Amino acid sequence: MNFKIFLQNFVWVCAFLCTSYFIGQTTQAGMPWYDTLTKSPYNPPKIMFPIVWTTLYIMLAMVGCYLWRHKQNSFMKNMLIFFCLYMLVNWAWSYIFFYAHFISTGFYWIILSDLILGFLIFRLFKQGYQFLSLSLLPTFIWGCYAAYLNGYIMILN
Repeated sequence: MNFKIFLQNFVWVCAFLCTSYFIGQTTQAGMPWYDTLTKSPYNPPKIMFPIVWTTLYIMLAMVGCYLWRHKQNSFMKNMLIFFCLYMLVNWAWSYIFFYAHFISTGFYWIILSDLILGFLIFRLFKQGYQFLSLSLLPTFIWGCYAAYLNGYIMILN
């Protein structure tokens, strides 16, 4: 990897981690409310969320950077558009759920997020970009798990 690519990845990762930090602040503001909700017996310990999301955001940033670097290719440009759409939907969930306390909207928002990411994974895989596709898979799995957790809260609260 040359220095230019390393630097681009570094900038993307830093931008994603800064965004993650600000989203975390929204999440923290909603924690007193969240703590009062009935949650799934399979809800992970609170410490898991920042660890998992930091890891996922690093992976997402690197995928986003790759798509950005190859945006001159029309397919990659379209995938970058879907990637950006996914990220906006993903980032908005914390506000919807933790700040606005819209539990049902949050659930359907995660479903939308998972559908967009699933489409992105499918299209990348089908076009021969298996590494990019597989790099997004942990986020998709976590998103499905998050939908379950949000759905459980929606049903019981």
